Amino acid sequence: AATKTAATKTAAKKTAAKKTTAKKTTAKKTAATKTAAKKTAAKKTAPKNDVMPAGEMLTMEAELPASPEVVYDAWLDAAQHGAMTGSTATSDPRVGGAFSAWDGYIHGAYLALFPKERLVMRWRTSEFAATDPDSQLDVLFSPHRVEGKPGTRLFLIHTQLPRGGASKYAAGWAEFYFAPMTAHFGG
Repeated sequence: AATKTAATKTAAKKTAAKKTTAKKTTAKKTAATKTAAKKTAAKKTAPKNDVMPAGEMLTMEAELPASPEVVYDAWLDAAQHGAMTGSTATSDPRVGGAFSAWDGYIHGAYLALFPKERLVMRWRTSEFAATDPDSQLDVLFSPHRVEGKPGTRLFLIHTQLPRGGASKYAAGWAEFYFAPMTAHFGG
């Protein structure tokens, strides 16, 4: 009887140990599943442009002696855009709307409009090869004092440019946009 009781106690201890191990394994699996679920949720809610698109990229900045509202509106209005750059432009200022500038040399469509703050555009020139994807242009308008007066700090982020495009278009932005815009707005 004593041997049977000792064997029963030993079996009970083994069973208890197995249950404890199983609980620990289940707890680890549950924790791992929760962590994986959090990572998946984070991936689903992460902004879409957290991965740098292919192609070349350039960033530029300019200070303009006009408010963000004035500069933003001028960028979207065809007549004002033409006046600030010195060339003809067209614009359908809505998401999906088309635009062109510099007599059609630049053309594309608006992808997102954040009034007085930001424009996102699909952008290309007539020099892009037919096989080149459209580039993306992100223009941000931030209030900034220029020579003690209200002005705008304009940030330009141009991505997905074809090979050699970053240096070429940086020169173009400086000469054909930033310089005439500064003069137009009174700088």
